[in-house]
Amino acid sequence: LLYDGLRHHSQQVDTWRRQLLLDDEKSIEQKLLARYQVLHESVNKQRYPGCLFIAACSFFPDINHPIHQIAEQQKLASYQYTRDLLEELETDDPEMVAQQMELILEGCLSNLLVKHQAASIATAQRLAEDVLRFALCRKNGALT
Repeated sequence: LLYDGLRHHSQQVDTWRRQLLLDDEKSIEQKLLARYQVLHESVNKQRYPGCLFIAACSFFPDINHPIHQIAEQQKLASYQYTRDLLEELETDDPEMVAQQMELILEGCLSNLLVKHQAASIATAQRLAEDVLRFALCRKNGALT
């Protein structure tokens, strides 16, 4: 049952990402930061989401367990989404920048779950924006 629930949630997230990628009204930067808007909307409804995939891994730590594997697949899909958009922007070292941006988001989710503070979203978004700007500056040679 848990596996089916995670798989269904994974499909929902994948669909949301695909729809966002197809949205021609949003810039690449907006697509990269859209997850923070979704978090704001959840908190405005008094929902403080953590990450179901991380929670599932804490109960099923064996990396070969199907539940752990579906969580890993979702994390990889999130990373690939971020990396692909960064590659479209031709940022410097999109793999590293994607890892940084994913870690910021993961930290935000953990903080929200524990502290229930909406300000965490703004802080994480600002940090993600700074990482993105920094990568774009490196691309344009401003930091060499």
